[in-house]
Amino acid sequence: MALTGLDRENISLGIVEGLSGPQIAARLGRDRSVVFREITRCGGRDNYRAVEAQKRAAVQALRPMPMARSSEAAGKYL
Repeated sequence: MALTGLDRENISLGIVEGLSGPQIAARLGRDRSVVFREITRCGGRDNYRAVEAQKRAAVQALRPMPMARSSEAAGKYL
């Protein structure tokens, strides 16, 4: 499940409170790798901003998704 704006706010608060990634993840009920990737993807602990992270996620969700190959076309290359 994707992170919500509230999740991102809680990540930001956890960083400000000085919590570690696993502590923030436990607070959110998420896997620590999800929190780690989110923080890393959005500028690291020193630059993480929940509002900017949410804007970035919204833009990424709108990008055109590549079409999956049909099984028939994929079979030609196997």
